[in-house]
Amino acid sequence: MKGPLEIYNGHGARQIVLTGEQFNDVTDLPAKQDELNTLYQMVTQKGENGTKSEPSSSTLNIRKGERHNWRIKQLGTWINEGIRGKDALLKMLEAAQSGFDPPADPKATLEAVESAVETFDSSHVSQSLPPMQPADMTDVEPIKWLWKHRYAKGVLHILSGEGGRGKGLVLLDLAARLATGTQWPDETPLAKAYPVVIMATEDSWNSVIMPRFYAACDRLGKTPEPEMFQRIPPYDDEGQSVVSFPSKAHVLEHYLTQIDGTGLLIIEPLEEFYDAEINNHHSKDVRRALAPLNQVLEKTGWTGLVLAHHNKRETNNANVKVRGSGALMEVARLAHAVNFASVDDDVDRVWGPTKTNLIPWHVKGILFQVHDLPFSTVFPDKPDPDQTTIPYIEWGGECDMRAEEIAAIQSKRDKGQYKSKVAQCKEVMEGIRGEGWMEGNTIRRMFEASDGTWEKARKEVGVETRRVTGSNGQVQTWEWRVPDAKTTPSVF
Repeated sequence: MKGPLEIYNGHGARQIVLTGEQFNDVTDLPAKQDELNTLYQMVTQKGENGTKSEPSSSTLNIRKGERHNWRIKQLGTWINEGIRGKDALLKMLEAAQSGFDPPADPKATLEAVESAVETFDSSHVSQSLPPMQPADMTDVEPIKWLWKHRYAKGVLHILSGEGGRGKGLVLLDLAARLATGTQWPDETPLAKAYPVVIMATEDSWNSVIMPRFYAACDRLGKTPEPEMFQRIPPYDDEGQSVVSFPSKAHVLEHYLTQIDGTGLLIIEPLEEFYDAEINNHHSKDVRRALAPLNQVLEKTGWTGLVLAHHNKRETNNANVKVRGSGALMEVARLAHAVNFASVDDDVDRVWGPTKTNLIPWHVKGILFQVHDLPFSTVFPDKPDPDQTTIPYIEWGGECDMRAEEIAAIQSKRDKGQYKSKVAQCKEVMEGIRGEGWMEGNTIRRMFEASDGTWEKARKEVGVETRRVTGSNGQVQTWEWRVPDAKTTPSVF
């Protein structure tokens, strides 16, 4: 190598000079750690706020004399992403030297250097990523079902409904059937008993969950072993969450792998088990939280069943009635909802599919009723001076109600008729009044309407809007907020 190798920062200030005497050969590079360390500190320098420099300010120029001048844009990106910073610098210098002697044309030299850097980038990535998977027919396998066309193994499912419709009782009835090895509500047989694990925060384990579980078992005429129905404590002795997503998904995997075989995991409600920084209304947050949960289910073969509450928005789409970000329903492969079976009847209720990614379209819902059982009937040895009762499920036959019919029941009960789409969009936004900033697209997915319909409804309600930009200054998304008190409508 002849002449100095001069390295500049993105603003044209020279930072370090590596001369030909210092680097007579590429093999000398590893020995020049002082120079490399200086360079590494320069490109990872922290700003006044303690954050790393933006990639644009750590882009380097490499100059050989006055004849060649080019940018290695990849370097700043590598270092800011934490990809082996010093190794990246070392390979960058190797790439630069390899282009010094060949052609004198600066453009040709630039192409040679960029090619060398891209080759290293591709080589580094190939060492850290798993290989692609070919479509080998020997690896094909059918979907494994816990309950055929209802609940699949290794998959996340949703059970949603408004308060007081019986969704929690449905969960515990299904748990009782699994734990005792009793047939499903549609009389599909169970070959054996399966363990059930529950994560719950809203109801008392001793006075609500266990009594209702054992009441369901009593109606089936069977008593399971206690180990067939277990709870993961929501908090430890210091008040910290035992399992939360995404940071403590590995703890859930530990619990499940301690149990012999696979079974049903119940989480009610899921939002109570998110990490503190997860925003239940932001799709990216929810997807980030659910990714490790899905991985645990797929790895262990357990069936995941999440209880979700309905919001107050009026819509005939049962899936967008689920509270929080629509990402929850998008990530789940199958979903069911619970509601009254008719507008003017509080006795018959229906449990039916609302998302059918893995099942035939003609799978039907099942009717059920809620009845009460004296506490003393299930627990004759327990004192009950107040003579309390325990609710339980009595299943009926199948019904032909589709998902949109199940969702429409409540709006018909409340209003007796359908509203205009503008009115329904306004109902959606009134339902989130005072809840803070939410992604506009998340709100729009709660009810299907045209852009003009949403625009008219938004102005009438007085929704505030703001742009959310990325590090490059470009708009990533718009957020909406319905303030606590109605305000003058805002415009973009």
